[in-house]
Amino acid sequence: MSTICKQYAVDLSAYFDGELDADETRFLEAHLATCTDCRESLAKMDSIRSTLRAMSNPAKKGLVLKSTIADAKKNQPESLSPKGAPIWS
Repeated sequence: MSTICKQYAVDLSAYFDGELDADETRFLEAHLATCTDCRESLAKMDSIRSTLRAMSNPAKKGLVLKSTIADAKKNQPESLSPKGAPIWS
């Protein structure tokens, strides 16, 4: 993230939460139109929010948990399990 973008960090969060007034929104949107880093930061915020919402939804909570466990199984170092057996089994 560039030095200029660091100046937008607080505004980016406020923008994501819908807390900026019309002028601030236009100013930030002009920056977003030209800045890949800030657009990517905004996309990450959206991804995090979506994950948290899914976790708070009881119907999706199990799917998120299963996905998290599956990812952990894939990334588990063999040194953490006896004889290379997954500790998740």
